[in-house]
Amino acid sequence: MSYENYYDNLNGGFPEPPPPKHKGRIALLIILVAVVCFVSGILIAGLVQSARQPYSPFITGRPDWYATPTPNPRTTATPALTPLPTERPMVDLDGVAPFLSANTGNPIPDIIDAVAPGVVGVINYTSIDDTYVAQGQGSGFFISSEGYVLTNAHVVKDAQALTITLLSGEEFEAELVGADDIGDVAVLKVENANVAPLALGDSEAIRVGEYVVTIGNPLGRNYEGSATMGIISAYSRAVTIDSRTNTYIQTDAAINVGNSGGPLINMKGEVIGINTAKSTSAGYDKYGTPINAEGIGFALPINKVRNIVIQLVTRGYVEHAALGVHIRTMQQQELAELDIKHGIGVVSVVKDSPAERAGLLTGDIILYYDGLKAEKQDVLVEYVGSQPMGARITLVIWRDGEELQLVVDLVDMSSLDYNSTLE
Repeated sequence: MSYENYYDNLNGGFPEPPPPKHKGRIALLIILVAVVCFVSGILIAGLVQSARQPYSPFITGRPDWYATPTPNPRTTATPALTPLPTERPMVDLDGVAPFLSANTGNPIPDIIDAVAPGVVGVINYTSIDDTYVAQGQGSGFFISSEGYVLTNAHVVKDAQALTITLLSGEEFEAELVGADDIGDVAVLKVENANVAPLALGDSEAIRVGEYVVTIGNPLGRNYEGSATMGIISAYSRAVTIDSRTNTYIQTDAAINVGNSGGPLINMKGEVIGINTAKSTSAGYDKYGTPINAEGIGFALPINKVRNIVIQLVTRGYVEHAALGVHIRTMQQQELAELDIKHGIGVVSVVKDSPAERAGLLTGDIILYYDGLKAEKQDVLVEYVGSQPMGARITLVIWRDGEELQLVVDLVDMSSLDYNSTLE
């Protein structure tokens, strides 16, 4: 499983040093050589600066710092949050769905015409020798007429500067409002850009088989505004990426490097998800040759993303409640052998976690949580993550042939080390 944005080094490394100056015995020759070396140095410096610029020659507007090698306006490892109050007001998510004629047999061209101006490229810069170099790229889209942009957190990770690009070719400096690595959501803000916010739909109302469209910048600026289409393949897939499990919409619409952070759009022209990842491998054949997976892409459901956006905009960070366990959905055969009808298996328990303090053990089977049947891993994960910090959950577990009741006080997931588990 891989994120689809991202980290291609676009700019080739460091330049060779200029050739040494040669000495001569004749004063005039020395002067001529010095002049030639000076002019050559200027030309070489110009070539290096040009080579480090992003790969698109048709950008018509750039941030002031972009072409200025010194001084470096940012020296921190990640962009600073927008300097707003700790508890800041929520902005209006005021995108409007396009009007679509009921008489057309194919609404997709009209949807793309209406939505594409609100989709942006996101460029992630690092600083080398006091010059900004593009180190990664992704996509995003406007969600508010106040200049707020939604994208994936992994698109902006480790950035020292960020910009967004419009279909017009213009590039604007972007401020990081907040990023949530666990939910893989980030919010940016730009000033003085021509903003066209997209309408957010209802990801709970989707059905398998519905047509969807993606728009983004696969493979970089040369393919910006590319549209693909497909269907919803599944609406609730628990997928683990970088040891973090989230629930995704699965689609067969083509998602490629650079699409991360772009919108997944329904046939009303509404955003129902953020394109985030794709499955690239289907395993190996009998000769050990990798088999490529085709048409398996994943998007974060917009309803879940909306809740994260509210926290990022108003506070700049997100808290995720957690039990401190690794769990799995159990197979029917396993349940039948234990003579129970449902349950979620505890694979491991994180050290110094609420689960450990409550007495949960590896091998336990969760039968109920707050009176709800424990049947699917992703449903339990969603339930726990939706609870406020400090909430208390009552578990009924199956251990050694009997039922036990445990009470767990939830904590912020970021405070737990999921790589450290009980023996």
